[in-house]
Amino acid sequence: MAYHFRQPQRQNHHQHRIDNDELEISVDEHIQESLPSSSTQIEINLQESGIETLPEYYLLMEAPETVHNIALGGNRIMQLPSEISIFSNLNSLSLCGNVLTNLPEQLGNLKQLRYLDVRNNLLETLPKSFAQLNRLQSINLSGNHFTQIPATIFELSTIRALYLGANRIQQIPNAIGSLISLNILYLGGNRLREIPATIGRLLNLTALSLCDNQLESIPTTIADLQALSTLALHSNLLTTLPIEIVRLRNLEHLSLRNNPLESSDSEGINDEWPSTSSDYKLRKIMLG
Repeated sequence: MAYHFRQPQRQNHHQHRIDNDELEISVDEHIQESLPSSSTQIEINLQESGIETLPEYYLLMEAPETVHNIALGGNRIMQLPSEISIFSNLNSLSLCGNVLTNLPEQLGNLKQLRYLDVRNNLLETLPKSFAQLNRLQSINLSGNHFTQIPATIFELSTIRALYLGANRIQQIPNAIGSLISLNILYLGGNRLREIPATIGRLLNLTALSLCDNQLESIPTTIADLQALSTLALHSNLLTTLPIEIVRLRNLEHLSLRNNPLESSDSEGINDEWPSTSSDYKLRKIMLG
């Protein structure tokens, strides 16, 4: 399965918002299947309803444990009430497109939470209790004000999809290699200058976007990502690529456009790639 990334623009809360159709890979389909079906869940859906907080009558309902999904996207919510923790069986929480500057510590009490979407807010940090969400599989933090990847994320070994596009992140710590369950990693539209060699430990990664950064090189350990099917490196400062990249047998889409690649280097990559071999799946290299 291939995942197609589009280049995100620099995020400004009033001018640009990251949308699912822009990322094209919102929630991994296997994660979707793991969520309860509509026949077994109660959903609170208040998307684009003009609210500034979750109405109190939902916080006073008799059986909050029956609520499995809450969708509050596209509102004017500045703060999530601490009482959110009463929804003890919540699987999915969407708060995208609000004006949140922080999340309550009580969020960590949602032990069943698997999917969290808080893209397009004003977040700079995550609560320490975030590390307690040990069933979390998909996190969308794109389009916020993060300057670094929150350390609490590296304590969550279950994460399969992590979106941090269009933030202000300047560095990826070596700890990224601890997220061994990751299938999707989206870091496009940040301020990255280098990638740690430990990224090569993400052996389950199928889609990686590092587009629209300031990268000047890629570590040779990228070749260890043998499950990778999509690699987006466009709009960086790359002048050369590690020749080891041709060892990615499952790679289907490689985007290199808008880089100052030396012509001899790009030609060399094309020449070295065994495109006629049935063992390789590469269908498209985008150079320009």
